[in-house]
Amino acid sequence: MELPELTCPAPADHALIDRLASMMGACFTEERWTQVLLDSLGDDASPQRRLAVAQGIMAHDFAAATPYRGLWATPDEAACAGAYLKSDLGDAVWGDIEAAATARFVSDVLTPSETVGFLAAQRTLGAVSVFDWEEERAAGRDFIHFYALGVDPARRGSGAFRRLIEPFLAYADDHGIPCYLETYTDELRRLYEHFGFHLVDVRTARGCPLVERCMERPPAQ
Repeated sequence: MELPELTCPAPADHALIDRLASMMGACFTEERWTQVLLDSLGDDASPQRRLAVAQGIMAHDFAAATPYRGLWATPDEAACAGAYLKSDLGDAVWGDIEAAATARFVSDVLTPSETVGFLAAQRTLGAVSVFDWEEERAAGRDFIHFYALGVDPARRGSGAFRRLIEPFLAYADDHGIPCYLETYTDELRRLYEHFGFHLVDVRTARGCPLVERCMERPPAQ
């Protein structure tokens, strides 16, 4: 996937990847799925520790995604997308890539006591953390999947999100392919609907505090 309007870090661009992970970690401390994982650290976890863990999650996901051109940002780094073109993965599946990244994150970042709570929370979220549903939905077609989208909290309202997402949507329209994403709040669902996404499935599970909303944007006709 080529998106000239955006920056696509290479695996060796460690400083840029770290900056984007730092920004997105700060953004995702407000995201419901991440909050459940951060709550598993316990009441004694300081805001600084919660932020460091959120940034660590992003850093490991981004490092795993860059070999597949799966990380993009606006040139001013105001907004960032974890997103890939399915054909760029080759025979790989995103769920497997992310699972491996999570295992490395747990080993690299968490203490033994944090690991116990984190893995328990991850199991709870598992039933509503389905990130490969689009494989079946696309029925063999190529597609774009967004696994993370965010705007620097200090630059919200600047139009950065539009500048980030529109190149993906234009590429999808030009190539006749759908886009997929998941979200956990109605507020974000309405934001994505503004850009042409619609709800195709809702996933819930007993004992899980979250609802996964699976969304699709078909290519413009």
